[in-house]
Amino acid sequence: MVGSQRVIDQAAGIITCAVCSAIGATAKPLVAQSQGSTCKRVRLIAPRADGPGAAANTVPVFFGNSVRQNDQIALDGSTDQYIHVDDASKIYVKASTASTLEYRIEQ
Repeated sequence: MVGSQRVIDQAAGIITCAVCSAIGATAKPLVAQSQGSTCKRVRLIAPRADGPGAAANTVPVFFGNSVRQNDQIALDGSTDQYIHVDDASKIYVKASTASTLEYRIEQ
């Protein structure tokens, strides 16, 4: 699921930036491996296409826990979602058709 990944060391912590692709109708963890207890929060945002307000995805991406994924990411990337969680692998994502999602894990 994870595309290219970039790790940034910002003074007090590590920030991992990546793209989650191949999101489909079946809920899957945002990341495959646990980060242990080092995760502080995760930022989720829909990727933007070229042009102001242009959405790259055609359907919403939903996120939540392993049981329910009811919270929606704005299609046009206008709203970031910050989730305070101790492990990014606890976040599950799904969409009705193939979609992508940018994320940032702050440790």
